[in-house]
Amino acid sequence: MPECPSCEDEVDELHVVKIHGKKRKLCEDCLEVAQEEAEIAEMSEDAIRDMMGYKGSW
Repeated sequence: MPECPSCEDEVDELHVVKIHGKKRKLCEDCLEVAQEEAEIAEMSEDAIRDMMGYKGSW
């Protein structure tokens, strides 16, 4: 059985996801947490851009 590198639990299946430009293999629970963290990071970056008045593209 494969082992999740993030939580070190044995799982039936690992999912490949791209986070910050790197591919990672995570279990389903860690995948959900990583997606939530990425969404929060994106929203905070947008808030910073709005506060700075940045109108260009990233």
